[in-house]
Amino acid sequence: MKIYNITNQKDFTAALFAGTVFDNFLVTEASFITAFSVIIDGHLTSAPEEGDDSMTWGAVRPLAYSVVRGRELPKSFKIVLKLSSDNLVSTLNALGMEKDTDISGLYLNIRYEKGELSCTTGCSYSGFTADKSAEAGWDAFAGRFLAKNNIDHEEL
Repeated sequence: MKIYNITNQKDFTAALFAGTVFDNFLVTEASFITAFSVIIDGHLTSAPEEGDDSMTWGAVRPLAYSVVRGRELPKSFKIVLKLSSDNLVSTLNALGMEKDTDISGLYLNIRYEKGELSCTTGCSYSGFTADKSAEAGWDAFAGRFLAKNNIDHEEL
């Protein structure tokens, strides 16, 4: 797990809410606190027979943007993004690994709270494993993803 502090919040939030940088990620959950609270469960109400059971950020983004836009900054928000099954396989391949059945998800947790904005990586396993190479690879990959998309950040 790595925490990346976002140093240019304006550019990041533009990429998140108005751009397409994160559109292919799946949303497992999102919550926003402004003058009111909104909680989004990204899981589909009727899961497809094959494929992922969550909506993409691209599908949820317009709703999220309508909640956070305005004159005042939101008090806080949290968005949990997950790689789709196809992107999980291609990311692991890019890291020189094969899809391990123990890896159930690679996550990017975005949190804005008390004026601070951060992205935290996460890796979930379906069972116990002592091998954390996928987690370390995802941590590094996420940092490169942010840099490639011109998102100013520093590793904490």
